[in-house]
Amino acid sequence: MRRTLLFLLLSAPVIAQTSVEAGIGLPLPDDAKIYRTPEVDVRPELKNGMYTLALFTSQNLRMPDVRNKKVKIFVGFVVEIDGSISDVKFIYMSAKDIDEAKAKTVSEDQKKYELAQLETMKVESVRVLSQFKETWKPALKDGKPVRCLFNYPINFSL
Repeated sequence: MRRTLLFLLLSAPVIAQTSVEAGIGLPLPDDAKIYRTPEVDVRPELKNGMYTLALFTSQNLRMPDVRNKKVKIFVGFVVEIDGSISDVKFIYMSAKDIDEAKAKTVSEDQKKYELAQLETMKVESVRVLSQFKETWKPALKDGKPVRCLFNYPINFSL
């Protein structure tokens, strides 16, 4: 027992030195770090205006076969230093009934079908935003362009 304890105490500095040399536990270089929008001085924005993203989304998003729903989908992506986007991911979706009375008359099978249709919207929203190739003005931190996480909401009523 004593030998094991002594071995662990003596080997800890070697393990720590090896992990530091391997880069584990070291801060990322500034050009690799991804900032959140509250952490930057200037948020990323589209060079041609945010309306171009809304227009692109509305023209390319395949709508589900669902009625009487108000849907909000949040998709996140990284705005890179060069103005491109990467790492597009689904974050969150909410769907609410517009007319509660109509919602009560829907069959269980129809509810299951609509739920499945809404689930496809998660994948669809990522597909559409991954195809968006307009150039962004990158976020700025201390006057330098940085990578920044950007969350984009997509709202629609069906």
